[in-house]
Amino acid sequence: GQQGTTVTVTAVSKSDPWPPQVWVDAPGIDFKPTKTKGKFDVEIAKDAAPGPHLVRFFNKDGASQPRFFIVSTEPELLEKEPNDSFQSPQKIEALPATISGRLDKSGDVDSFAVTLKKGQPLRAWVEAYVLASTFDGMLRIVDEKGNELTFNHDGRTLDPDLRWVAPRDGTFIVQVMGFVYPAT
Repeated sequence: GQQGTTVTVTAVSKSDPWPPQVWVDAPGIDFKPTKTKGKFDVEIAKDAAPGPHLVRFFNKDGASQPRFFIVSTEPELLEKEPNDSFQSPQKIEALPATISGRLDKSGDVDSFAVTLKKGQPLRAWVEAYVLASTFDGMLRIVDEKGNELTFNHDGRTLDPDLRWVAPRDGTFIVQVMGFVYPAT
């Protein structure tokens, strides 16, 4: 979530009884349970430290494994389906942007259209492995005809980190895809 905003998140672990208490490793990140079991409204202060923060849910019976919540300085967009094809990407109107999403099914691909000028750099990366996700991601950029222009599978970790410069003015599609990690 972006500094100075409130975002709704869904905890993937079971929380009985609802709601659990929440511990966060830094001030300015306040998890408030909603009436829907598993969902929290997270209030992020304008001065909350950007970057990953550890979060734990707990009750009288114990605590969850620590998970990460990332505070961003950039606007956050939610992935919107359907965006599975380079022919029907989600349009990203302004950069920089943080996009929160999820690949929901086997073979899912998420596509995002960005408009760039010739020579304009684009950096795209995924934060999944570093968040203890069971996802080994890949990124690629294709043109509007689906021709692959660049690809990255792993950066410094199993998460891709793609750096590219637009060869011409135009709309380009950034695609996110991946595999279960570790492989089963």
